[in-house]
Amino acid sequence: MIRSTSRFVLAGAAACFFLSGAAGLAYEVVWARLLSLAFGHTVYAVTTVLAAYMGGLALGSLLLVMSYLAQLYGPLQTVGKQIVAQQGS
Repeated sequence: MIRSTSRFVLAGAAACFFLSGAAGLAYEVVWARLLSLAFGHTVYAVTTVLAAYMGGLALGSLLLVMSYLAQLYGPLQTVGKQIVAQQGS
């Protein structure tokens, strides 16, 4: 059985995730509308917003993985792995 304090913490975390998602959606709509004024077409604006969003997710996960690898292997080996990965792609 879950304690009552654990339920409150879980409910608070769920509320924070919900509000964060709602704020992200609101920012996405605002940016799409502003960019549609600049580009003159909604398709280009939505594509730009989506590309920026996906690029931010990719950059964040890359930084997280590099931080994890730096702690796991040390900085010199991490730089070596990055160089090998860049040369291979």
